[in-house]
Amino acid sequence: MLLATSVVAVSCGRDVPVAAEKRLQTPKTSTAGVSEPWPGVYPKPTRLRGLRSVALHVYLDLNIPSPPTRRSVQDEMEQVIRGSFATEGIAVVDEGEAAGVLEVSVYLSCEPGGSSCGYHTEFALRQWVQLRRDRTAQVAAITWQNSYSNGISKSELGSLLPDMLMVDVRSLLNAFIEQYREANPG
Repeated sequence: MLLATSVVAVSCGRDVPVAAEKRLQTPKTSTAGVSEPWPGVYPKPTRLRGLRSVALHVYLDLNIPSPPTRRSVQDEMEQVIRGSFATEGIAVVDEGEAAGVLEVSVYLSCEPGGSSCGYHTEFALRQWVQLRRDRTAQVAAITWQNSYSNGISKSELGSLLPDMLMVDVRSLLNAFIEQYREANPG
């Protein structure tokens, strides 16, 4: 029930919505005494500053077909990503040596008995970060993320889906590279 957002604190003689009073205000003061606003909705390119190596994990749903006349969609995705990263000076290494893990995930869902399917392609970069409230606590967190979702006819899964997925991967890769360059000029 959405009533909580419209409740007014009348009992205190004030007309300020309770929800507005309870939300976090920006800027907040950090534990170090430095005032910094909470992060926005979109990834900041500074999260990519100094990134020189990543481990690459590409996951495709088992339902995603690969045309018999070409190599697997997963292999194509990995080759395109590795090539772009090599051009940018980002090494693709084993997870134990990596500064971050780029997870590329592709999901496909078709309606049973229906004629259409939906698919989702996502890039998520995980890096080790420290908590501001406790600098001794380190966690792997998503520091950059972007995705596309689309639909396709079941009859076009084998012929069109692999190409559409590669378009999505190239677009997401270009967005990543653009923000990488912004964070690492020169």
